[in-house]
Amino acid sequence: MLEFLKLITDFFVLRDAKQKGEFTWNSMLLGFGFVLFLYATVFPAGLLWIKHPQYKWVFFAAVAVNAVALVYVFTLGTRWERRAKARFDAQSANSTATPE
Repeated sequence: MLEFLKLITDFFVLRDAKQKGEFTWNSMLLGFGFVLFLYATVFPAGLLWIKHPQYKWVFFAAVAVNAVALVYVFTLGTRWERRAKARFDAQSANSTATPE
């Protein structure tokens, strides 16, 4: 039941973001691509570490690369969000302005 409420909440949050111009196909593809990158780097490194413990440095290197990528994606996302908010504010200001 709680998962159903979470899905409903997610739907409304995503709908609101789409109306504000913050949620686009580009942002969705970036999110999926980032998750795939995380799994594609850490998962094989973790399996390698399990089978060959002397390669634990590979796992730690993969985690470090993912941490740097996470900071970069958050920075990129913040920039995109600010630009989208500025666009939305400009559009709403133009739509409320009364022509003389």
